[in-house]
Amino acid sequence: MKTILANPHLVGALAGLTSALVAASPFGGMAFLTLLSPFPLMVATLGYGFVAGLSGSAVAIFGIAAFSGVTPAIGIGLLVCLPCVLAGTLGALARPANELGGPDETLVWFPLADILMAICGSAALAFVGLSLMDGLGLELADEVAAALAQSYRQGDVALPEGFEAQLAALLRNMLPIVQPWGWVLVLLSNFYVALQVARRAGLLMRPKDDWPTSLRLPRIALVPFLIALLASFMPGLTGFLAAGVAGAFGAGFAVGGFAMLHQWSRQHSARFFILFGTYLSVLLFAPLLAGFVIAGLFDTKRASPLSPRPVD
Repeated sequence: MKTILANPHLVGALAGLTSALVAASPFGGMAFLTLLSPFPLMVATLGYGFVAGLSGSAVAIFGIAAFSGVTPAIGIGLLVCLPCVLAGTLGALARPANELGGPDETLVWFPLADILMAICGSAALAFVGLSLMDGLGLELADEVAAALAQSYRQGDVALPEGFEAQLAALLRNMLPIVQPWGWVLVLLSNFYVALQVARRAGLLMRPKDDWPTSLRLPRIALVPFLIALLASFMPGLTGFLAAGVAGAFGAGFAVGGFAMLHQWSRQHSARFFILFGTYLSVLLFAPLLAGFVIAGLFDTKRASPLSPRPVD
């Protein structure tokens, strides 16, 4: 066991195999486990570096290709392997503070804001790549609209004429935004837990980030978001793909907005009720998310955690 744990290639291969098995769980009727598929590869990359992430990605991609085909293999490569290797590698990067004009005995770690941008960018790239390769998947919106309309009819609810068609059209417009938005949240959640596990296991020297103050997107992220937001109003494939990119980066700015709320609420004794009420309101009325996106747009920054530099 010690020999395996000392070899980053073997650790990465085991993590990649685990991620592939978890990602394939929908075929066994346990689709919710797919949300955990980035976790093993992120822990391995954070703790054992880029080499482990690369080995794990190769095992995951070739394993899925052997049993499920090329298209699912490309899917796990874009959805899981790319963001895990990016986030894990960047999360473990540090440089001497004196290279930036700081003290000699301090390390500066890669900013959490840039890691969040990498996650948003990889989710956007995955959405664009898979949409071009495997179709837009708009039939899902029609199926959901039909299922909802059928459930209303079974409950003896009187539906206005054309309700199902209007609902399907609404869901088609929401689909390219919701998919990458949701995957950004999945990746970020896995990254957060992977950081804690790798740090507690003694695999990662990165100090604990103060997420409420440092979880923001950098200012440069405004460029792809605003361009994609404008392009999303274009008809056809261009607008569809641009909406997905805007959704991915919009999720990053929304997360920054929520982090601002957490930071602000620290000074209030009723913090629990403020946060609980806010999250409940967003769950009940999703358009409130727009306010958090706007808040995140106006607080872009790059905060880096610091730690003592190891003695050679």
